[in-house]
Amino acid sequence: MGEGLPVRWEVSAESLAALTGDGNEAGCEDFTIEPTSGTIAPGASCDVQVTFHAREAKEVEQTLAIEVMDAAAELGAVQRHSVHVSAEAYAIDVDIAWPDDQFEGLDFGAFKVADKQESALELVNGGKYDVGYKVSARVRFSRYAVVPRGINFGPLMYGAEKERTLELSNTGEFEFAYCLRASGEEPSEDDTSRAELTLGSFTVSPASGVVAAGGVAVITAKFVAGTEAESCASAFVVDVTDRSPEEDPEGLQYELLGESCVPGIATDDYASIFEEQAVQRRGDFGASGLPQNVGHELSERLKIVNPFRVSCTVDLRTRGQEAAQGAPLAFEVEPKRCVIPPHEHRYVTLFFNPHAMATHTGVFEAEVEHGTDPATRLLAVDLLGEGTLPHVVASVPSSTPGEGQPQLQFARVMVGRAIRRQVRLHNAGILPASFSLAMQSDGQFLCEAVEEPMSLPPNEIRMVEVTFQPSEAGDFKGALSLSVVDNAFDATQVQLSGEAFVQDVAVEGLMNGDAEGDALNYSDVGVGLAKSINFTLHNYSSTPYRFEWESLPGLTFAPGVGHLLPGAAKQVVATFLSAEPLEHDAAEVALQLTKVRYTQAETPADWDDSMTTAQWLTDAEYRLWQRDEAVAAKAAAAVRAENERIRAWNADPKNQGKPVPPPPAADEDGDEAEVEPPEGADGEAAQRSEEAASPAKRHRVVKVDPEPAYEALTDGEGDDMTARPKVFATARCAHGWLESETSSVNFKPTMMFQTRTFSFPLANTGPVAMDFAWSVAAAGPGHGKKSISVAVAFKPEEGQPTSAKGKLTISATVPGSEPCQWLYYLSGESSS
Repeated sequence: MGEGLPVRWEVSAESLAALTGDGNEAGCEDFTIEPTSGTIAPGASCDVQVTFHAREAKEVEQTLAIEVMDAAAELGAVQRHSVHVSAEAYAIDVDIAWPDDQFEGLDFGAFKVADKQESALELVNGGKYDVGYKVSARVRFSRYAVVPRGINFGPLMYGAEKERTLELSNTGEFEFAYCLRASGEEPSEDDTSRAELTLGSFTVSPASGVVAAGGVAVITAKFVAGTEAESCASAFVVDVTDRSPEEDPEGLQYELLGESCVPGIATDDYASIFEEQAVQRRGDFGASGLPQNVGHELSERLKIVNPFRVSCTVDLRTRGQEAAQGAPLAFEVEPKRCVIPPHEHRYVTLFFNPHAMATHTGVFEAEVEHGTDPATRLLAVDLLGEGTLPHVVASVPSSTPGEGQPQLQFARVMVGRAIRRQVRLHNAGILPASFSLAMQSDGQFLCEAVEEPMSLPPNEIRMVEVTFQPSEAGDFKGALSLSVVDNAFDATQVQLSGEAFVQDVAVEGLMNGDAEGDALNYSDVGVGLAKSINFTLHNYSSTPYRFEWESLPGLTFAPGVGHLLPGAAKQVVATFLSAEPLEHDAAEVALQLTKVRYTQAETPADWDDSMTTAQWLTDAEYRLWQRDEAVAAKAAAAVRAENERIRAWNADPKNQGKPVPPPPAADEDGDEAEVEPPEGADGEAAQRSEEAASPAKRHRVVKVDPEPAYEALTDGEGDDMTARPKVFATARCAHGWLESETSSVNFKPTMMFQTRTFSFPLANTGPVAMDFAWSVAAAGPGHGKKSISVAVAFKPEEGQPTSAKGKLTISATVPGSEPCQWLYYLSGESSS
């Protein structure tokens, strides 16, 4: 059997047009068909949906023709099927006959709850078919809302009025009547006709009325503040008809609040009123540090506080005796009037403008408008101010006060050096002072504060430094002028004077020198330790000078002897070294200066005893050199001893004004024996014979170069000798001593790769600083009478023993004695 073929079908155009309705627009058809054509596979089916649209009451009868053809529609329709279609559209026509022709509805009228009331109506069906109906009914109480639920008028100034409104809204389906009555009052027939309800200071209107469904009644409440400061409260009942008995059975309670206030300001809170000044009942511009220049204005602020619940208007004024006498008032206030909101404040500014150097008095008053309370109505403050001028006093410290201008006398100083002294500036007035300084000088006096604007608070002091740095010799005068702003009468001059001199030979490079001389300050020096200070000797004259330093115990100079050519400078190293405790307190070091003239034709090169030459000597020459050195050393020792004898004599107060006695006679037994020549020949022949016998035997010696030949000049020869330089030495040489109460250091068990620290004190109880060093890992200085903490760390590492022991040695050098050592035994244990 062969397979079936698909067929195509479609609704004929004629039946489709008749079925949908000829002439109907899209959307107004009687029928709609979906689909209107298609293809059906063998053994399959297809659903066609026909929809009837009941647009108007009528009956419809139609035939639907369906044509069947091959799938390609090449053979035309081979079958035709007819489908009968019928439909009917009908309308519901029901009419209601109301019992009252004038009212479309049932009006049962007013009747009591639980009573029965009847009424009838007629339903007429004018349609083709039966219709069904249902009857429903609703019963509703009056529904209402009151907004707001209470009114607080807040504080009002006494005698003032204020109105607020509340809204009674009908949120139900029927109108209702309302009335207002005082809270706690029994209902009465008069409530429904009352136009206004009065409750003490409150009035409410309208007190009755009718509100339609969805309507709103606006009720006005008015509060009239009384004459006294008091709080007011009243309540009334809102009674709505036909309301639910379960809601507000006694009516809605409504509360009214208000407060009657008297305006005022704080008059006794002085800490707040005078928060920017010293707290005092009497406003004293002078005592409070508020004096003012004559002709200038000063201002101060006061704080006016309103601590009450209503705004207040405050009138501000000042008054004084000057106004009564026709003179301008020294005190003014701004603003003259202000409004202060509740619990706020305002600042008012008092101005003091003195017109004379006198004491001014006045009164400031702040009065509250409409204030009735005497305690808060008026604030009165006494005012006192002093008209004055700024005043600055210039003085010189350590000088004797006297009449006339202050004198600043500088000590004599060498040209090129500077001396500094201070001038004391004191604000001796009672108000701040602005001032400036001016220098009247030819450049020898300097002051960094010149032309710099400065100011001083009352009773404050400022020190100003004045420098005397002369560039030439002579007596110099100058003046430091003080000018105070706003005080043309306060002009002070500090007279300056100083003398400068020139030194032929000057000591330079010692920073701590003064006009009396230069200082070598060694401070603390350990016994057996050396400390050196470098400086320079400078010859400013055109004459050569020979210098020689006289000895002072423990102090040596290199060079100690030398020549200074004209204009030349030479560096000198002063070294302090003592083998025993010794102290110098500004001891003068004598420097011998001699003007010289060289006897050779040409001026020699520079020379001092540090210039040496190395030579190789034979034995005989070496013995002669030793003899000469011994003789020279003995002579130098004799000179030092004589100088020390003279210094000690002059230092003794008992020898004041006495001549130095002559030195004692020399001991002939102490003379140095001469070196005898070898026996059997004269000295020269023996020396040549000895040199020939041992030509390779030589002694290396270092000889000081010969001093150039010179002759000393007397006074009047060469340049005139000016002041000689003076040098003073200060040093303290003593033993330091190291002490510690700890003799062993024991570490607690310590984890691997962790560090544990042990500290112990180490003290220097000696009078001078002492250096110390650890033989382990630390070094540092220990100062006199001070102590330090020493930390020793134990840090075990993996693979090392779990316990360890060791020794810690402290080595310290105590100057002038043998080195000292302290031994500490160390032990530590590691843990895992």
